[in-house]
Amino acid sequence: MISIDSHGWIERFGGGTKQAHYNRVFEGVPPSQILTSVVVVAEV
Repeated sequence: MISIDSHGWIERFGGGTKQAHYNRVFEGVPPSQILTSVVVVAEV
């Protein structure tokens, strides 16, 4: 199980310099194993 903060989501969907890294992280973990707090969702 992993927790992804706002930086991870912004990199993944915003085309940041670490997008490729975050794409591998997201694709390597089943969606049911990803945690993101409500505060992070509101922030993004």
